Amino acid sequence: AELMVEQFGEGDFTVRNAAVTEVRKTAGGYLVISDVKEDFGGVVVCSGTTPKRAGFPGEVELAAAGLLRYGIAGMRSWPEGGDAIVIGGGESSVDLSLSLAEVGMKVTLLHRSDIRGAKRLLDNLREEEAVIPLRGIVTEARQHGGKAVLGLETESGREERAYDLVLVAVGRESSLPTLAGIDPHNPPPGFRIVNDRSCVSPPIVSSTTSTSVSTSSNFVE
Repeated sequence: AELMVEQFGEGDFTVRNAAVTEVRKTAGGYLVISDVKEDFGGVVVCSGTTPKRAGFPGEVELAAAGLLRYGIAGMRSWPEGGDAIVIGGGESSVDLSLSLAEVGMKVTLLHRSDIRGAKRLLDNLREEEAVIPLRGIVTEARQHGGKAVLGLETESGREERAYDLVLVAVGRESSLPTLAGIDPHNPPPGFRIVNDRSCVSPPIVSSTTSTSVSTSSNFVE
């Protein structure tokens, strides 16, 4: 909130800490619903992104048990010499696989299609013996004996493997409030969804004389 106050301090802004639950298109602009209902001529949504789930059965249960994560930020300890699986085929999954190999883990990089990434990352991946790429998908997951047991469907057939750590890196998605009468893929005039970086410099689209900024996970300019 302090950063936002600093960024918007030169203009006529009201900063409030409130969760925006819904934005509705109206004849004259937009109705923004939080702890109150307010009308605006324009709305910019900067609600950030959250990691996507892979969607296989048992994923939520493994995450609750601490065996599955969506990144390594905040991890203070690692299963020494343990087995890890990284699910995903993009740059973030390659980067995570190499990071785990650096701390001494044996890593399976499970990818559904071709692995994508910058040439430097792909070259490092080819040179890293501790990371084994494997084409396939997860069909189910469970925990047993303190490990994550994944059912895999690969080019060799179906099998089960046990891992000390599962990392899911299949992309991120926008965290949006409910949108009524608004197509986020084809937004009407005066409505924008921008990423976190774009929110550093405030784009002004509101035609109202004053602007409200919510500092919760969903905020509206």
